[in-house]
Amino acid sequence: MKDFLNNPNNPMDTQAFRDLRYCVAPEIAKRLGGPVPKGTNMTPEELQAFAECENYAQFRATADAIKLRRGYEYPPDWWSKMINSGLHAAIMNRIDNASDTTFPDQVRKLLGPLLGRSL
Repeated sequence: MKDFLNNPNNPMDTQAFRDLRYCVAPEIAKRLGGPVPKGTNMTPEELQAFAECENYAQFRATADAIKLRRGYEYPPDWWSKMINSGLHAAIMNRIDNASDTTFPDQVRKLLGPLLGRSL
């Protein structure tokens, strides 16, 4: 891992990546409705924002925005809605295979019930 982090080609160690995470996250937080009380579960808008991420930097900025809205804490239902549901893995798989421009069936299938509607 140390070699990866010290690699000059590491896409996570660029100014553009840091700018996107730390400058764009507050804008995403505003777009999602601004601050919410700590302990607030994820909203349908936040789940949709994750589904719309096109690359890892956008995904990280969205995660940072969601934490920022709650005073830099993850929502209490993060693990169940993102990890246990398989949504995180499906989104990462889509990002890893970004040449596929269609909305993958796996993400659609997992996100629909979380949002309470079909996609």
